[in-house]
Amino acid sequence: MIIAPSLLAVWDKTGGDVAEICRIAQLLEAAGADWLHVDVMDGAFVSPKTFGIESLRAIRGSVKLPLDIHLMVKNPQQVIEDYIKYGRAGGKEMRVVIHPTAAKPQEINACLQFLAAEGITGGLALDIDEDIDWIDNFSAQITQILVMTVKAGAGGQAFRPEMLEKVKKIKQKWSDKMVIIDGGINDKTISYAAKSKVDGVVAGSYVVGAENYAEAIDLLRRGG
Repeated sequence: MIIAPSLLAVWDKTGGDVAEICRIAQLLEAAGADWLHVDVMDGAFVSPKTFGIESLRAIRGSVKLPLDIHLMVKNPQQVIEDYIKYGRAGGKEMRVVIHPTAAKPQEINACLQFLAAEGITGGLALDIDEDIDWIDNFSAQITQILVMTVKAGAGGQAFRPEMLEKVKKIKQKWSDKMVIIDGGINDKTISYAAKSKVDGVVAGSYVVGAENYAEAIDLLRRGG
């Protein structure tokens, strides 16, 4: 199972101190994280505002791990090129997921086509209230689906197990897609993820708040 610690939890912990975020990102890399998940919020699509271009640039320069960029922004077509420029600087791997309701369908489609043309893994992120029917519109352009198991935005929320029914339906209909869940993942809720056979989890507060990052990551990877 892929374990992607969420840097949003680090942002919250440090008050957005970029130097400290980069330091902790390096520790998470050394502790065995597979990806680092970066929640880019514009303060409009969701609040608050986090991870601007310069902070992403600093993070990318501090670690080699793939960055899993979750664009929670209105009109992602206006910023996606800049985030790609810095997210893959130095030839490093990155992935980008966007919300289907963040812009008009043709603009979401254009973003996904752009990612594909650039050789970057693209995907859809589905919030609690975003239906899986959106996948039909973009299935040819995506390889990854991020299913929110909390409401997109603030970290530290409680896991919503009913969202695993959404995961089940996605895996039945789009078995070729990688499914990642995001929100409320800890040593208790990871068993839900393991049973639902997701490909990976985004974990924030549980990992970042642990005394030993490596032990926390290993426990999640083993499914509890």
